[in-house]
Amino acid sequence: MIDSADPLSWRGRDLDFTGATFDGGDFACVTFAAALDVFAAGRVSFRGAIFRSGYVSFHGTEFAGGEVTFEEARFELAGVSFVAATFSGARVSFRRAIFDTGRVLFERAMVSAGALAFDFARFSGAQVSFNRLTTSGGRLSFEDASFSCSQVSFSGADFARGSLSFGLSKFVEGRMPFDGASFTGSQVACDGAMFSGGNVDFSALWAGTPPT
Repeated sequence: MIDSADPLSWRGRDLDFTGATFDGGDFACVTFAAALDVFAAGRVSFRGAIFRSGYVSFHGTEFAGGEVTFEEARFELAGVSFVAATFSGARVSFRRAIFDTGRVLFERAMVSAGALAFDFARFSGAQVSFNRLTTSGGRLSFEDASFSCSQVSFSGADFARGSLSFGLSKFVEGRMPFDGASFTGSQVACDGAMFSGGNVDFSALWAGTPPT
């Protein structure tokens, strides 16, 4: 039950948006935390949710510890913003999510000792930007993901003591620029990845471990 003295408080709650459809919404500056804060010690689930033909904002949201899942969610013609979001020790999963012709922004996001997983996700005609994203011991994973006619950009991203994995991913007629990206003390893995057409360019990477 929601605290009657604070009807807008969701502290200490598990939130389940399984199967929900969002035509718009604003979660800007919300804190998802595993401490005494908003959504404290809770698990937030958007599993199977549909973000369609609208704009949903998580701009500046802090994910501090805990677990947030967008597994099997669908982003269809939608604009979704995680611009300047902070992922600090949190596990945020987009496994098997579908990004279809929409625009999803992680620009200037910060991943600190946390993990963003896009394993088995499907990007079809989508524009996804990780431009100027920074990590400090964080992990981004796109294992077994598929990219078809999409643009996924890491321009100006700064990976420090983190990892980026595209193991077994498939790239078909898309673009993935890394111009100006920096991998200092980080690892980039492309084991078993398949490239067919398109433009995936790692040549601009500097001061880091080359892709394997």
